[in-house]
Amino acid sequence: MRNWWLFVPCTLCVGFSQALPLYLFLNQRQFTLRGI
Repeated sequence: MRNWWLFVPCTLCVGFSQALPLYLFLNQRQFTLRGI
């Protein structure tokens, strides 16, 4: 697997793009629970 240096950033980018909406959603729920 010679193109691992291309594969790793792609995996990180996809994982980040999937984790970011979830992170924002959880933060939004915490804020609404606090009544802000």
